[in-house]
Amino acid sequence: MQPNHAQLLVDGQRILPALLEDIAAAERVIHLSIFLFFRDPIGQQVAEALAAKARLGLDVRVLLNMEKTAMGDPFSTGEKEMMKHDPNID
Repeated sequence: MQPNHAQLLVDGQRILPALLEDIAAAERVIHLSIFLFFRDPIGQQVAEALAAKARLGLDVRVLLNMEKTAMGDPFSTGEKEMMKHDPNID
């Protein structure tokens, strides 16, 4: 993606690959603003990508809504059900 460029991504199937690509391409700083951040497979993948960049010396900052994230699944998108079936997700 070009600097100072915005791209509208409507669903999660398009957002995650683009987010991971942008994280991988970052060279100095990552500022990520995200509404919800769960400890599910997707959250783990994003967290691992961010941690890898931090280990390389990049400044990594994440802004998220802790109150809504703590609710677990405020929009009934399936996280609570997934958490019941997979003991590795909290």
